[in-house]
Amino acid sequence: MAVVAAVAVSMVCAQITVGAKGTFGMNLGSRLDGELPDDAKNAFMVNGGGSIYGRFNMPFLPALGVQLEFGLTANNGAGVKVEMLGVEMTETYSYLSLDFPLLVTYDIPVGSIMITPMVGVNFSVPVGSPKVTINVDGEKDSAKVDGMKVTGFIPGIVAGVEVGIPAGPGSVTAGLSYVNDFTRVKAKYDGDDEKYDLLTRRNFNISLGYALKF
Repeated sequence: MAVVAAVAVSMVCAQITVGAKGTFGMNLGSRLDGELPDDAKNAFMVNGGGSIYGRFNMPFLPALGVQLEFGLTANNGAGVKVEMLGVEMTETYSYLSLDFPLLVTYDIPVGSIMITPMVGVNFSVPVGSPKVTINVDGEKDSAKVDGMKVTGFIPGIVAGVEVGIPAGPGSVTAGLSYVNDFTRVKAKYDGDDEKYDLLTRRNFNISLGYALKF
């Protein structure tokens, strides 16, 4: 009870930062599952999204913080690029996810600028139907996969760094981060209980946002 009370008091007395940011990223190490041609290469994909977050810096060690975040990322995915009979073909699968990072942060002031490394766990929930895109020598066609839904509750790790530059009542923030899911995104067809391994997500992201301290 004493430990719970101490944590509760710390949270009440903590300095609170709230912020929002947009993200732009790329798949970096994401892999499609299944049998692939020996000469298949990973296809490059970009994603985008945004998140809101709250950070609590502890009164007993003000540089140390805990950050809770809620984000949405579109166009997560993976794909392959192959060349057959002189024709280059790219096939990619993408999906939408809700992401819930829980991070430990540490503030390092450098003059008026704040540098904040962060590391923690991420829980991802894929939603909706995956989209398949096929590009054959520059001719592209995209469509949702009818009757298929992505599914799962996917744990992973996230690490990165954020830089805060004072601007007005708060700070403009810019950051870099890397997300590595531990388990595969699965897919299932309507009316079918069997789930199929689709891909493993690994994303590198760049963010830009704004934060306020209270």
